[in-house]
Amino acid sequence: DHIPAVRSVAAFSLGNFPPSDVLPVLTSGLQDPNLGVQTAAVASLLRIGASFTTVAETVERLMQDQNPAARSGVAKALGHGTSQESMVMLKLLIQDPTPRPRITAARSLGRIGHRNSLPILKRTLRDTDEAVRVTAAAAIVRILEKPVGT
Repeated sequence: DHIPAVRSVAAFSLGNFPPSDVLPVLTSGLQDPNLGVQTAAVASLLRIGASFTTVAETVERLMQDQNPAARSGVAKALGHGTSQESMVMLKLLIQDPTPRPRITAARSLGRIGHRNSLPILKRTLRDTDEAVRVTAAAAIVRILEKPVGT
């Protein structure tokens, strides 16, 4: 479709289908000229269990983008993964110079729910931005409320 929003919604929705049916289409979405489509493709690929190496190049490029919305978008997309690589990238994004990506990274770490995120989230409670601190606190609560081992 020529409308980026339509492509973005489609890419995100494809994450609900069997990997064998959608892997080629989602992988091509990583090359879309629109950042929203790229982040939706990353999220869906991680949701269907694609290897982090499939999305690594796009993730790294989005993390380096000068637009905070791109960095925030990739932080949200990484919240759909569970790999150690996703966690490492989120721990980098939680140190972004702009609050929006830090907020989204904290939210994504809480969504993933690994207890090994607690130390960085606890440090984030001292962030200069109130919204970042509140989001980090909510992420900590979410992780601690999750039964151990799940």
